[in-house]
Amino acid sequence: MRRGIKFETFVEARGWFGREPEINLLEKGGFGFSTSFNKKYKLTELKHVVLHFAEDEDYYFIGFTFSNDANMPGSHKISHPKKEYGLIQCISFFKKYKIDYHKYKGKYKAEVESSKESGNMYVISVRK
Repeated sequence: MRRGIKFETFVEARGWFGREPEINLLEKGGFGFSTSFNKKYKLTELKHVVLHFAEDEDYYFIGFTFSNDANMPGSHKISHPKKEYGLIQCISFFKKYKIDYHKYKGKYKAEVESSKESGNMYVISVRK
């Protein structure tokens, strides 16, 4: 054994270390924020999210801004069925923009767009 080396005990990490940070578009009309997404972007303490929408000929772009401000216009409360996993239900969002959430269910990698005015927005691109 090497002397002078301090070992760390590995305690269950629940698998988030090797996973891509993802936003899941759920079959039942909501979004899930993976443990690795929440940990990478340090969002686990934030309680609300606001959705944003844009589209072009090929993609739907869905943006997410996170906050603890329940009074932000369009704010959705994030539930935590598992400690580090966030979830929102938003069927009305899909209906308004005529997105068939059954068709597009799956995992999406978010890109971060930063601005001085609004902070970070996490955007997924959903191919039409």
